[in-house]
Amino acid sequence: MKHEKPKNTPNLPCFTLKHPHFCIKLSLKDTKKEWTNHFCYDIILVVMKKKAIRTKEKTIAKNDNAKTFYISTPLYYPSGAWHLGHSYTTVCCDAIARFKRLDGYEVFYLTGTDEHGQKIADKARENGKTPKEFVDGLTENIKELWAALGIQFDKFIRTTDGYHVNSVQKIFERLYKQGDIYKGNYSGKYCTPCESFFSVSQLKEGNCPDCNRGVVDFEEECYFFRLSKYQDSIEKLLKSGEFLLPDFRAKEMLNNFIKGGLQDLAVSRASVDWGVKVPFDTKHTIYVWIDALSNYINALGYNGDNKGMDKFWNKDKETVHMVGKEIVRFHTIIWPAILMALGLDVPKTVFAHGWLLLEGDKMSKSKGNTADPFVLVDKYGIDAVRYYLLREVPFGNDGVYSLEAFLTRINADLVNSLGNLVKRTIAMANQYFDGKVEWIKYNRDNDEGYQIYKEKEALSKEIEQSKDYDKYPLGLRAELESYLVCNMQYRSELYEDKLSGQEDRLAIGDFHPQDILLVTKINMLISDVKLRMNVNPLNESGSTQMIYLNSGAGLEQIFDLISQANKYIDITMPWVLNKEGKTDRLQAVLYNLLEAIRVSTNLLLPFIPNGAKRIFDCLGFGEVPDDFEGAKYSTGNIYKGMKDEILYKRIDIKKELEG
Repeated sequence: MKHEKPKNTPNLPCFTLKHPHFCIKLSLKDTKKEWTNHFCYDIILVVMKKKAIRTKEKTIAKNDNAKTFYISTPLYYPSGAWHLGHSYTTVCCDAIARFKRLDGYEVFYLTGTDEHGQKIADKARENGKTPKEFVDGLTENIKELWAALGIQFDKFIRTTDGYHVNSVQKIFERLYKQGDIYKGNYSGKYCTPCESFFSVSQLKEGNCPDCNRGVVDFEEECYFFRLSKYQDSIEKLLKSGEFLLPDFRAKEMLNNFIKGGLQDLAVSRASVDWGVKVPFDTKHTIYVWIDALSNYINALGYNGDNKGMDKFWNKDKETVHMVGKEIVRFHTIIWPAILMALGLDVPKTVFAHGWLLLEGDKMSKSKGNTADPFVLVDKYGIDAVRYYLLREVPFGNDGVYSLEAFLTRINADLVNSLGNLVKRTIAMANQYFDGKVEWIKYNRDNDEGYQIYKEKEALSKEIEQSKDYDKYPLGLRAELESYLVCNMQYRSELYEDKLSGQEDRLAIGDFHPQDILLVTKINMLISDVKLRMNVNPLNESGSTQMIYLNSGAGLEQIFDLISQANKYIDITMPWVLNKEGKTDRLQAVLYNLLEAIRVSTNLLLPFIPNGAKRIFDCLGFGEVPDDFEGAKYSTGNIYKGMKDEILYKRIDIKKELEG
């Protein structure tokens, strides 16, 4: 191991900020922050525990008592080339799944393909293939794309898989026998490209509300699901404030579909041959609602061994469907109604994200306005594509992709902020200390700033105790008061060796005043990111405020620390410290920077795993963390054997745009 950590050395996972006018209270059991802010100074004071306190949420062996998390993408429709829009949802789910694994959960991450329907049959015919041959090629292609993007799914389901087909038929037959499905005739509007039925009132200026293209009149014998039977239950679910996020999507469903009353739903097609046949009436093909939607439970063994259902699917488990806004209705009205009919719990959350737009319009294969993720990964790297999708697109709303915005974001964050911080910090450590850096305790008696403060503090006390107070100029008294307030980090009572009668506490005096903000941010990072990536309770207004599962907000917190570390270099000026021969102070500064890099990189693992692993290698680590236990400031690390490599090369944006 190039990176050494002595036994029984302290970590600093929790702290209390103290200031006469500024207070933050943090609890190990609850990351809720209580703020009292009457007047803010630039310096925030921190008291940190010396004794290591391990988090209660450790990586748990796979057993029935483990904390579980189930997340799924929608099933993708293999009718043409895959584009960046497909990648967006899948990368988001992958980052969340990776985060949960590192946070101690047993995770099941599902993705797959919806391979049935008339559009597939027509495309196959155009290409001179059978439907199965056609979808086989595209399915292999999407798996290659997921590999290129570093997607770690736990299961890939295809609606042509035998176990899925068998379960779909059993579900249909059960619903028919219990009276939730009946035979009738459908008459209404139909969008062929979207393969969706609409009532006249749902049309947008006479066109499909999803793709804005024309619809046709349609009439056919089919089987219906009694969706209207579950009107009240679905309405209650959508009003719960927790099932469909963001909450404005729930309001859309209530206003657009529930308010006017739910109609029974056609769930079979007699004119479509490519699909799962109704087992007791084979001239009918089971339509997408029961076929595709049931993949979420079939992948867990429903109608089979049920092991996955027992572990991941019930009202007490975290289950999340991530879907695009165009299929919210299917997942939040039709799907929960089917589950209710089957006597199963509904998923805890459906999160509906916006579209990734290209030149102001939805990115889609049918419109031909797509960006090729294979090309982007090959040219700019996996980290660039993952980071852009997670950071740039506003979570829950539409985002606009352009090559210029993509390249600008990569240069600003990955090249300038992260890459530059890592390279110059390690370069200074190698130059000034031959690559070996340890924690140095701050000695205030050797600090010129502290000596100046003592002199001014003594003068201030002399003035206060003077019988002839007015003989001291008003300007001098004001200057002293201002100086003592703005440099209050030097106050003697804040440097006591022991606080609150606890023998294991480090005093704030163990850290230089310039270090406090950075060290505080390092220790706050894990709770700040978790707040944005985990399930959060509703606030008083009943809104989640778009924090839930927000990868972009989580990355923002991490890069706030990276930005703070870069500013810290400008403030402390290590090159000046070296020139002045202040070796201990210089080593302390570099150690703090290395800790900032280490902790931020630990938190970056779910988002840009390849880049994070490279940074750990540059830091001299033999292994990459498999949890977040070490994502906090520690005084016990020894950094050595580090490499100052260029992580990301600057992109010539003008040249790329012209090319």
